[in-house]
Amino acid sequence: MTPKKKIVALMIGKKTSFGVPGKNIFKIHGKHLFEFPLVSAINSKLIDELYISTDCPTIKKVSKKYKAKIIDRPKNIQNPNTLTEHVLENAHNFIKNDLGGIEKIKYYILLYANGAFLNHKLIKQAVQKLNNNKKFDSCVGVVNADMFTPIRA
Repeated sequence: MTPKKKIVALMIGKKTSFGVPGKNIFKIHGKHLFEFPLVSAINSKLIDELYISTDCPTIKKVSKKYKAKIIDRPKNIQNPNTLTEHVLENAHNFIKNDLGGIEKIKYYILLYANGAFLNHKLIKQAVQKLNNNKKFDSCVGVVNADMFTPIRA
């Protein structure tokens, strides 16, 4: 019998933010901003593994209460010029090694630390779309926002 492939949630969030300093750890209604996407992922009841890629001590500490596995970002991808794809490549390599190979991963759910508007229903809808159409290999959420929206910060 083939083991079930896992749905992996990966949240990325760095310590320093140049647009709005400290935004990822800013508290809203008693929770850090980065906690909202974590809670949404957990509440979807679809996530088998939860990983956090960060260099922020606060994100690392608080994420442990959600039973997340922490991926410590190496120094070479902690600077302001680091591309998201380098962070994702580092995290993917960590996760596939942790799980015992890429063949153990069904989907990645990518969470952003500043993604407070994501909710568990959107995650469920995305996974359902992927499950219902085998021609799809990815699903991307988008938002219609102008250049002055706080989402861009």
